[in-house]
Amino acid sequence: MELQLMIGYGLLLVFFLMKLIIGITKTLIRVPVEFVGGENLDKRTWPSLTFNLITIFVGLLVFYLMLRKSMVLALLLPFSFRSGANFGRFLVYSIHDAKILKEEKGIFGVVSLTLLLLELSFLLALIVISQSLYVALNGVSLSLLLWFSGLTFGCGFGLIVANTSRGLLMRDSIALLTFLGAKKIKKINLLSRF
Repeated sequence: MELQLMIGYGLLLVFFLMKLIIGITKTLIRVPVEFVGGENLDKRTWPSLTFNLITIFVGLLVFYLMLRKSMVLALLLPFSFRSGANFGRFLVYSIHDAKILKEEKGIFGVVSLTLLLLELSFLLALIVISQSLYVALNGVSLSLLLWFSGLTFGCGFGLIVANTSRGLLMRDSIALLTFLGAKKIKKINLLSRF
């Protein structure tokens, strides 16, 4: 039994490290996407500001409620809500951007759509496997309930933003970096011919 727990926790640690590496990679990619730019990007700031304020408020509320029970829970549980909310928002934004990329003609649109769907399916599998392992090892806990409530909030918030936006929402996606970079190079090549 102890060996199974060690293997389970080891796999859980590997999944969380993979999520961390993906998060760092996305942060590093965000700058080139904004540099390459694109008229298709949604440039509104209120969605991310509102999202961050709500998740910070919920995190502070959870911290305050858990402070009397356990300092470790008070420090870690707010991240469960934020993680679920980020994933829910990512899921809806990816579907929204896939619909926009589906309308694009040409090879770069197809490649970008394929990359976006691969990224989405990989992260979806990663989340489902890690959450399944967590439930198998620990059962349903407050952390998991907070994660699912964050997921619900993130999906709802993402739907509101996606329904009011006509531009691309995923600024830190590898697929969109490919698409916008190819579009800019194509535009420069067209201008240099004249």
